[in-house]
Parts: sequence; C-alpha cells; structure tokens
Amino acid sequence: MASLFAAEGSTSEMCNKSATPLGRQHYCNEARSSVEEACAGGHAISRCDALAQASCSLAMFTGDWSMGEGAAAELENEATNHSLDPWKVLVQCWKAALLVRRGAFDP
Repeated sequence: MASLFAAEGSTSEMCNKSATPLGRQHYCNEARSSVEEACAGGHAISRCDALAQASCSLAMFTGDWSMGEGAAAELENEATNHSLDPWKVLVQCWKAALLVRRGAFDP
C-alpha cells in the first residue's frame, strides 16, 4: 500500500514545496484559483468553502498573514452578505488563529 504522504498534493509534498518562495507562490496561486472558480459558479457556500479551506488554511501554513487577513475578510463579507451564520463563526476562528500565530494574542 502506498503511503498517503507520498501522494501528489499531500501534506508532505506541500511542506516540501512550500519551503521555497516559488513553492509557496504555487500553492497561493492554487488557492486563488480555487476561490476564483467558486466565484465563477456563483454559489456562496462554495466560495466560503474555498476561502476557508484553501486561502485561510494556506495562509496559516505558510505564515502569509496578509493573505490570511484578506481571505478572512473576504470570507466574512461573503458569509455576512448571504447570512451564512456557520461561516461567520468560522471567520472568527480564523481571525483568532491569525492573532495567536502572529503573537498578537496575550491571554
């Protein structure tokens, strides 16, 4: 049985590729592409999912805080405009995670 971590697009591969600026850019472009495809479909939940699962996650993984803040703001706007309360809660989670990762949260 092949290892899951050897599969194309696996977390391990992402870790290796994102270690370089070019690798990070590749995954940032993929995240943006996912969001653009979701926008083209005109489905708010798909857009929220792409923002949360691709853009916000990638920003946390790569440490690209400005990308994370932008994705969280887009997610919040989309969730608010379409009254998607569960996604609004997720926005608050992403915002809190960004604060913690940036070291801006002092309990």
